[in-house]
Amino acid sequence: MQGKGIVKFFLVVLLVVTTIQLLFNLPVRNVEADADRYAQQQSEEDPTKDEREYRAQYLDSMFTEPVLNIPGIKSYTYQDLKRNQLSLGLDLKGGMSVVLQVDLREFLKQLARNTGDRDFEEALDLATKRQENAQDDYITLFVDAWQEVAGDRRLAEIFSRNTALEVDYEDSDGDVARVLREQANQTVQLTNNLLRQRIDKLGVVQPNVTLDAARDLITVELPGIDNPQRAEEFLTAAASLEFWDVKQVNDAGILQGFQTANTRLRQIYGVEEPEPETVITPQYGIDANGNTDSTQIIGYDTTTINSAVASQGPIFDLFQINQTGALGLGTMGTVSERNVDTLLARLNSEEIAPLFGQNVRFVRARDAIVDVDGN
Repeated sequence: MQGKGIVKFFLVVLLVVTTIQLLFNLPVRNVEADADRYAQQQSEEDPTKDEREYRAQYLDSMFTEPVLNIPGIKSYTYQDLKRNQLSLGLDLKGGMSVVLQVDLREFLKQLARNTGDRDFEEALDLATKRQENAQDDYITLFVDAWQEVAGDRRLAEIFSRNTALEVDYEDSDGDVARVLREQANQTVQLTNNLLRQRIDKLGVVQPNVTLDAARDLITVELPGIDNPQRAEEFLTAAASLEFWDVKQVNDAGILQGFQTANTRLRQIYGVEEPEPETVITPQYGIDANGNTDSTQIIGYDTTTINSAVASQGPIFDLFQINQTGALGLGTMGTVSERNVDTLLARLNSEEIAPLFGQNVRFVRARDAIVDVDGN
């Protein structure tokens, strides 16, 4: 009797799990069926594109759209449901497996500020050639190659030019190698995270992404992928590393640059400047005790201020300057999410960007700033 009870318990559990999976699968199948119909229709109208591209385009548009709502519990998007599906793996469902090698050659050239040093280039070539058959990581191969081709020259001679690195001219090759390895590890980890974000957009159920940090290799398994070419484009799209000097809001010319930019854009857009405000302040007399007597007005002071002019215009209508530095000196100011693209387009335009200096580019911060209202 006890054995029958255990069997019944597991049957009930299996039934519940099956029901939940069915609940998750039905909306997904409906969305994918709509994607198939959309792809077929679009392909008939414009056969220059593959039907799978139209299908992927439709699924991308539905990725964050709610497709299942359980009242009082949760609303699920297409992405949520895909992630909750059972993973059948490559053996049962097929798909693709890719091994990616992080290109640290270009990374080292960036760290070296693209120096044209002949020994440096030769060491890179030698390390790249040896990497094809070696088990060592690229940084180790490069350092070994440098010591072969450069003789008594130190690596610090190359990398101390980059002020963003903690490398002194007198550092040994071992010290420089440790700094390069630390920087490479960060870059490989960032690449791994970027790949995971890209894979999320493919809608693959439980992809397997494995990082081999010792050899800078990333293995990606994508069960059930139905468009290998699109997956390959997603995974191999280049992401370049760049080093920029960060200006601070209290640097000379920054605040004046915003004022000038605002005025210049008013002229470009043909926006009339608001009239300056006139403030009239009464002058009070003095009583017998030498105190101000507010009941005795002996005259008025008239002052013209430009507060309205300074707070309006194509820049300041969208943007609040971080004048006090409370948000960090590297933060120029704040702008609402819906106006970010518009503001960046104005500040980075050919007419405005040079007002802040040569080779200046405005970018949005990685993390958004949330106000007291949660916006």
